[in-house]
Amino acid sequence: MLEKMQLIYLMGRISNIDRAIDRYITKYEIQLEYGESEIKSEYIIGSALTENPYSAHVEKAETVINNISHHKEPWIELPPDKAIEIINEAYDFLLRRKDYYCELEERLAFLSKCASGLEPFKDWGIDIMSLKELRFISFRLGKMPVVNFKQFEIYVYEQEDIIFLESKRDKNFVYGSYFIPARLANKVDAQLSSLNFETLSAALDYDEQSTFQKAYKQIQDEIKAVQKEISFKHNETMYTYGINSGDVADAYNSLKKYQEYFDIRKYAAKTDNDYYIFVGWATEACASKLERDIEYDEKLIFMKEDIGGIEKSAVPSSLKNNSFIKPFEFFVKAYGLPGYDEIDPTPFVALTYFIFFGMMFGDLGQGAVLFLSGNLLYKAKGLELGKILSFVGISSMFFGLMYGSFFGFEHLIPTIWLKPAESVNSILIITLICGMVLTFVSMLLNILNGVKQKDKAKLFFGQNGIAGVVFYSGIILTAAAFVNGAQRLAAILLLPFVVLPLLLIAFKRQISHYLETRRLIIEGGIALFILETIIETFEILLTYFTNTVSFVRIGAFALSHAGMMGVVLLLAQRDNGYNLAVLVIGNIIVILMEGLVVGIQALRIQFYELFSRYYEGSGREFVSTRSELKHSLRL
Repeated sequence: MLEKMQLIYLMGRISNIDRAIDRYITKYEIQLEYGESEIKSEYIIGSALTENPYSAHVEKAETVINNISHHKEPWIELPPDKAIEIINEAYDFLLRRKDYYCELEERLAFLSKCASGLEPFKDWGIDIMSLKELRFISFRLGKMPVVNFKQFEIYVYEQEDIIFLESKRDKNFVYGSYFIPARLANKVDAQLSSLNFETLSAALDYDEQSTFQKAYKQIQDEIKAVQKEISFKHNETMYTYGINSGDVADAYNSLKKYQEYFDIRKYAAKTDNDYYIFVGWATEACASKLERDIEYDEKLIFMKEDIGGIEKSAVPSSLKNNSFIKPFEFFVKAYGLPGYDEIDPTPFVALTYFIFFGMMFGDLGQGAVLFLSGNLLYKAKGLELGKILSFVGISSMFFGLMYGSFFGFEHLIPTIWLKPAESVNSILIITLICGMVLTFVSMLLNILNGVKQKDKAKLFFGQNGIAGVVFYSGIILTAAAFVNGAQRLAAILLLPFVVLPLLLIAFKRQISHYLETRRLIIEGGIALFILETIIETFEILLTYFTNTVSFVRIGAFALSHAGMMGVVLLLAQRDNGYNLAVLVIGNIIVILMEGLVVGIQALRIQFYELFSRYYEGSGREFVSTRSELKHSLRL
């Protein structure tokens, strides 16, 4: 059912706003609205929210918490100063570690580049610094593609003032160094560049005074040392420096809470004399409890307002149902919450879904499997669907007893009611009658909604209002009289119970508009009006027919279940009994496949055949500030 709601107001000095938030707003289930826009008064000068003093600290804390793997639950609330001190200490540690880590990474990159350049010359015993100190001779270290090297050899042979020392050769390149007079350096460099000679200057970047051979070994040793230091820094924790990760988690959660609590000020309107006003929704029970709690609080003023004159679409909806019905709120919310001026369809959904599922999937053994599976699913994962599955499992077990079916076997237990496979006409007629009854019930629910909403058009002239009930009753009675040979009675019923209510339904808009304004308006001209009316009336008639016949699917699926299990038993049958493996696998397949299909079909009947007659689902959910905080802060 829908809980009764009240609009409440909390007022006090702006200096005491944090006290109100901590003591009342976050302790009671209140859905706050933005007071600045809700309260129309010349004394309101804006929102009570100012710059949040915790935002910068929370940003730091998030950086820190993302660098530790410790997540502490439950956490301990720390005073703001202590929490800030812990976060600052941890943040400074991370900055220091990051700077040093970056230095090591840069050194490693430099060493790797030098090692790559020196590798082709690692066997040379030539002193690097001696080469660098040459004044009249220039030299270049580099590599040249093998395909160009023959041309290079010819060039070197023809030039008397160039010497080339080869250090290494692979399938792609020849590595080495050429020596030339310094005065010819630019000219020779340009010529060899045309032969794709690529200099390896990184080989000379290493500063140690040693030979190529020793330098390469020294670089390799230093690379290992730097990699070891990087690995150590990477695995270094704040605990090494006396910073407890559990304290960091407490500090982060505390600051996050202070930030969230401070942001609640955005809902409060600020007056020109430094007062705040919170406005929000609470259930009637919660509002009464809050009123008693505030009664002797001299720093706070509490008021509540009756919602009689408030637009019902503005009132949030809060559902309250018992443990059997509550899981089925999942289906209702999937379609849309009821508006505050609608009835809660959850009890009707729970009852009809329970019955539909069992009638379509009636098997004592398989129902027990669904019941146990649903319980395990709910206990392991906490899913509401698990509860629904266990409930429909009970329904399946009940109708399995009625049908005398146990894991597909039709003769192990006695049949209390009927066997669908042996009573095809009966099961189809029964489900058709169920459809008629439930259509009547859904129209009665729509009439109740019309009364709650004070919508006379919906109540009297709608296709699911009083005119619709009379018309649907008239169609059934007239058809029954005609089939039983009472044509005269059928003719008598036709005008008052079929034609007249159908005309009221067809001209619903025009009649309701005339009753309100005493003026008859036909939009678009008489021809278009007649065409639209004929099409709409035909659609209404078709809807009555298809919605009613659609319930036959319940019986059809009951027959389908019997047929599928008949196939499984036929495949499992042997001369001396049944193949147990085939029976088990067949039952599992039927439970999974048919359970899913039947569940969807039972829901389809709710949404299309029933909800379409009485339910709009245009409400907005009641979400308290406290529940939002519990979710975001894991309180």
